[in-house]
Amino acid sequence: AYDLDIAARWEPPVLRIEQLDGRVDDNHLDSDFVLRQEERGTALQGRLQLTGKRAHRLLQELGYAANIPDETYMLKADIALDADGSLDLTGLDLQLGRSDLGGELRYRPGAPATLHAAIHANKLDFRFITEEFDRQASAAPAAAENTSLSGEPLTQRQLNERLIPDTPLDLGWLSGVHGELELVVDEVILRDDLRSSGEYKFKIADGALVSEKMRWGGGFSAGSAQLELRDLGSSAHIKLLLESHRLPFIWLFTGNSKGDQKSAYKMMLEGRGATLRDLAGDLSGSIAFKGGGGRMNNRGLILFLGDAFGEVFAQIDPSGTQETYTNLECNAGVLAITDGMVELSPGVV
Repeated sequence: AYDLDIAARWEPPVLRIEQLDGRVDDNHLDSDFVLRQEERGTALQGRLQLTGKRAHRLLQELGYAANIPDETYMLKADIALDADGSLDLTGLDLQLGRSDLGGELRYRPGAPATLHAAIHANKLDFRFITEEFDRQASAAPAAAENTSLSGEPLTQRQLNERLIPDTPLDLGWLSGVHGELELVVDEVILRDDLRSSGEYKFKIADGALVSEKMRWGGGFSAGSAQLELRDLGSSAHIKLLLESHRLPFIWLFTGNSKGDQKSAYKMMLEGRGATLRDLAGDLSGSIAFKGGGGRMNNRGLILFLGDAFGEVFAQIDPSGTQETYTNLECNAGVLAITDGMVELSPGVV
């Protein structure tokens, strides 16, 4: 069902849209704005509010595919679009299900263009991701099919399979933008018992995005990181340093260890490449970890890390191919990475 009501007034050179009320199924647009004809073009200033019951379906109708919960949503903002392409979004208020964020964004065209964004989220609810992973893990096979480290030649089907996709790493847009991006999150919800907060600030200049602040905290995980993404023209350069008390993603997707488990992680990675696969083949650095125990979901770990891990895990713990869980007393290890080759050095216990 489509319904559109417009109330406008023409006062040359200004067109005032005093009411624009549109409905498409369960989506409702309420807006009013002013269009002003100038020598350089048309300028727009006004406000909009878009609400609806099914955000995922709306994006599909617009031709976008996004992994977001199909819940009620509301987008509200004041808009100022200048004739030269300058854009100001102020009073931004976005709500999706139980998540909400607000802030402002300013864009100025040029060579380079300038971009400044300051976003504050009261709550970001990612339980829909973990719930979906739990459903997939429960339906996944106990181990990858036809796994073997016997040294037999790989079949053509196995040769055609790649754990790391050949996804292009296009950072060319960094060379055309200068600015700052800031995000403050009061509460991130990964599961009912896994909540944290975070502050992130990035600077874009000279073809590079560099973190000025990346830190998070909470009872389950706390840590900090430094990230640098640089456009090299035909390839991308990536550098990551990380220190964390517990990494939520591994345990979140593979087990249900207690929140008071003591563990620590340090990571240093650097590499370059035109694609994600090229980058993996060029990575160098190290990953060190140590921690207590917990219950590990074998199916979830294989689903998360892929068949390559399934082959190794089947050799270390043959019972893992039949059992759903493995109980860990403790864990520690160092992974050394040189030009894409990962070695357990000095080892893992």
